[in-house]
Amino acid sequence: MIAAFWAAQLVFLWQDAQIGVTAGFAVSLVLMTLIGGRVTPAFSRNWLKKRGATRLPPEFGTVDKSALILTVATALLWIATDTSMLTGISAALAALAQALRLSRWRGLGVLKEPLLFAQHAAYAWLMIGLGLLAATSLGGWASSDQTHHALGAGAIGTMTAIVMLRALLGHSGRPIEATRADTLLFIVLHLGAALRVCAGWVDDPTPLYHAGGLFWAVAMIALALRAFPIAIAPRL
Repeated sequence: MIAAFWAAQLVFLWQDAQIGVTAGFAVSLVLMTLIGGRVTPAFSRNWLKKRGATRLPPEFGTVDKSALILTVATALLWIATDTSMLTGISAALAALAQALRLSRWRGLGVLKEPLLFAQHAAYAWLMIGLGLLAATSLGGWASSDQTHHALGAGAIGTMTAIVMLRALLGHSGRPIEATRADTLLFIVLHLGAALRVCAGWVDDPTPLYHAGGLFWAVAMIALALRAFPIAIAPRL
């Protein structure tokens, strides 16, 4: 996957910028499906087990394989044919498969632990991004910019932030539990991404551009301020 990113960057710089950008987002989509699809149900299962829950996220199975295969197919078609009808059909099927996959992970069951629920919310952006890609390809109901921002500001931004914070707390010997500030941070981060995506559907998108960018940037700055003191302090 890292080599694929490297190849996408070379294409962007020296061959075709549009194909390079598409390839970069496509590789990110597959990578997040792989990694997010492993850690989110696993962490949720462990958390629910400790609390005596009987309904747990299922092990990797047919639904997961279908979502992964359809997402990889969509990524390849997106690179090869851009926003063609084939890409749209594949993206629509992949979005449905991702939605079904996410629904089986007991997201509402972990709602009391924001740092765990945030992983489910981050993964949901993959479904949204695929849905927007389908809407762009099949009927022009959305734009490529909206797809890019859903996968970029939405999925990449929120998934990276939550995994970084969880890892930082865990490896520093601190409990992986959210403060109220953490919860607010992720709400603002998601809101910033959502505003930027929605800007594509209004006549004058400028206010939503500014609001989305401001919210997203403030949330990332807050994450840095939260993380830095922990990162330089001794392990508890």
